[in-house]
Amino acid sequence: MLNQKMQNVAIAIREFIIRLFPTEYLLSVFAGKVSYEDVIIQTLVECSKYVYSCSAERKSLYHYLKVNEMTEGAGRENIRRNTKYIQKQLDEDVHFLTESYGANSLSVLESEKESEYHLTDLHYRLIAGLRDVRLVDAILKRKVDSKHFTLEKMKIYAEEYDQVYYNLVLQRKGSAEQVFDDGLVAELLEWVCNLNFIYMIVQEMERTGVSEIPDAKHRLKFFCGYQHFESAVSSFNPFPVHYTGDVCMTVARCKYVHDIVTAPICEETEHMFLMYRECLEIIGQVINRMKYDDTLLVQWLIKNTIDDDWASVFKEYDSSQMFAPERKWSDKKSLSQVRCILRNISLY
Repeated sequence: MLNQKMQNVAIAIREFIIRLFPTEYLLSVFAGKVSYEDVIIQTLVECSKYVYSCSAERKSLYHYLKVNEMTEGAGRENIRRNTKYIQKQLDEDVHFLTESYGANSLSVLESEKESEYHLTDLHYRLIAGLRDVRLVDAILKRKVDSKHFTLEKMKIYAEEYDQVYYNLVLQRKGSAEQVFDDGLVAELLEWVCNLNFIYMIVQEMERTGVSEIPDAKHRLKFFCGYQHFESAVSSFNPFPVHYTGDVCMTVARCKYVHDIVTAPICEETEHMFLMYRECLEIIGQVINRMKYDDTLLVQWLIKNTIDDDWASVFKEYDSSQMFAPERKWSDKKSLSQVRCILRNISLY
């Protein structure tokens, strides 16, 4: 449940959206599966990333490696590889933030020299977590495509990942700072890896008896990739259309799983998926243009929010909706489907 301060911000976001966009456009966008509430809460989640990155202390990568006794060996190399991978994913956030606000960079790395790499505690926690979860490592190193990567190994690795995600999302305890940090790590983990979403798609394929997703590469990149598209906003708004690859509605996109798997290739299906992308455009426009108390929204949030406020956002966001308990990878066909999905999204 949002606390009173964040409820007021949410109401203001809704009013801004209604003022900024034509009624016909909004009726079209919100006639489908995504609601105003989905867009508003995702806007707050995206803002939380910027607030954290602009306010959190940064330390050198070498500092973290030394503290964790990883200055030698494979652990160090995995940290460096995962750091560079996440840097690539965050590049668009960096550009969007610095171009729009001139605020501190979201970048994980700040130079080509390891001694000058700088991260926040949360970024390091995410990177170290990726190293420790073998399924993520297998995906990043493309081991999943190897004939030596068996279904049994997939099950074991998936259980490890599930435990990490379960601890982040379903067992939130402690201070508001911990709830905020856990929520951000869970969101970034799913944004980078898409593993919960992939599992939902595989399960739906099995449930419906679909062996191949229609136009898979095109469809999956609506929800997982960085596909450019010409937003309808450009037809009535003189402001530039934003690149929305840095925003992923990791909870709301789950509403489309059945359609991704079963919907026929036609204009109606294409329109439905495009409306999801228009929601990402709306979020970008709100973050870029909305003022709150005569101050750009993100700047106001940086100055006027505390961990309690963001903890209330992540409690409302409830990313546990993405988590399916007691997952079952039934047969080798499941593994084959996972491989196919990974090949069709930018992660792979």
